[in-house]
Amino acid sequence: MQSWINPALALTAASMIYVAVADLIQGLHRRVELKSTLHQVLLIAAGVLSIAGVRELTGH
Repeated sequence: MQSWINPALALTAASMIYVAVADLIQGLHRRVELKSTLHQVLLIAAGVLSIAGVRELTGH
């Protein structure tokens, strides 16, 4: 069973990210002004960069 933990966690994380991004994309389509779109894109980029930073700090 231990060999299944990493793939199961990856699948679960990918599913959660998909749901979150699908919700964000709908919000971006509702707000058409450039300021709101840039704000959302910057927040998404900050999230991705924070995950990459934690990954580097932990040595993976």
